[in-house]
Amino acid sequence: MDLRDRTDLPYRFFKPKNSNRWNIRFSISGFPQIKYALGTDDDDEALRIADDKYRDAVFQAKHGILAANGSFKSVAKDYVKTLYVEAERDPSKLTKAKYADAVVSRYLIGFFKTIAVTAITYGKMQDYTDWRRHYWTTGDGANQKHLTPYWRNGREVLPLAKHEEANDATLKRENVILRGVFKHAVRKGLIKASDVPQQELPKVNSDKRPAFSKEQYSKLVLTSEQRLVESVGQPDVLFARGMLHNFILIATDTGMRPKEMFNLNWGHIEGFEEAQSKRTVDSRITIHAYGKGKKPAPLVPMKTVITHLEQIQKIYRMRFQTLPTPETPLFCNIDGGRITTFNKSLNKLLEACDLRTDAFGRKFSSYSFRHTYATWAMQDPLMDVYKLAINMRTSVAMIERYYSKVIPEDHAAVLRGDHKWPQENPA
Repeated sequence: MDLRDRTDLPYRFFKPKNSNRWNIRFSISGFPQIKYALGTDDDDEALRIADDKYRDAVFQAKHGILAANGSFKSVAKDYVKTLYVEAERDPSKLTKAKYADAVVSRYLIGFFKTIAVTAITYGKMQDYTDWRRHYWTTGDGANQKHLTPYWRNGREVLPLAKHEEANDATLKRENVILRGVFKHAVRKGLIKASDVPQQELPKVNSDKRPAFSKEQYSKLVLTSEQRLVESVGQPDVLFARGMLHNFILIATDTGMRPKEMFNLNWGHIEGFEEAQSKRTVDSRITIHAYGKGKKPAPLVPMKTVITHLEQIQKIYRMRFQTLPTPETPLFCNIDGGRITTFNKSLNKLLEACDLRTDAFGRKFSSYSFRHTYATWAMQDPLMDVYKLAINMRTSVAMIERYYSKVIPEDHAAVLRGDHKWPQENPA
């Protein structure tokens, strides 16, 4: 007898569309319908697993530990709530909570809806990956012109939707949120960790962010300087371009992440006042960067950073007729508020230089300066990768992953066999 015809059991068997594996559904008084994916197409094994699942659910209901609603939608919303609660205790986690909220609301709930988390199969996860990849091109978002509006500086912003396929990096980043929902379901006793379905994702190319060559960087800086000259007589434009110009210089001389730079206050620059009274060659400063970690981490910048900091201070003093305080953001806008992105102005500068992409078609971004710093450092035969990793606030493994292909010419000469070794002195 087909299991789907069994009426003598307290649960009903069924197979989802495009699947040969058994699932069951049943109801317990006081609870919504419950579904479980059994993970097998064998009838005998399905009967055994189904009986265990049903008995477990009855036991949990009897003892008040069966969740009132095990739908994906309810679990996902509850997961987001926990992230906002964590953000109340630690404000640095608010960005993560908002990002998760957006992904859950638009994509995860949009696809999985009210299906029980226990009924989500491996096949369903792969269907989601395909649905998400084409969401903005041929899927649900193809005809949407705008994203969810938000308020900034007292004005409502209505961002335009980009009708592009989700790339591998985006899918991988959003998968962290999806895994978080299932982990939350495990903590609530809705599903066993061993039963959580996996989402197969393509491997993300490790060198997706390009670095500037010496020639490209020189062209970028020269063009930026020319634009500064053209802005004389336009105080607002000159101020904005001056901030961008020095952001580029400092980013390349420190290897800092964009977020770390935007989080900087003048008080995070240790030894700057003393350095101003010394020759550049004798100057020493330390920058306390705050980005991915909870606490600021010290880094040693190149000495040329002192000159760039003096330029920012000069720009600030000309604008506000006073020196910045320790609490003043290092990079601020014309109103004195903290800058959180240079994307728009940087893209205009890159377009002016005809440097939107590298030779492989990879787009330059504000993160490219960090990669430029590391690439140039690794090209120095005297550079110690361990010290570089510490100064960049990352691991040796990440340095090797991204920059292992960067070989100094001195090293390449040895590999080619054309390196001339000094002859030993005759005895």
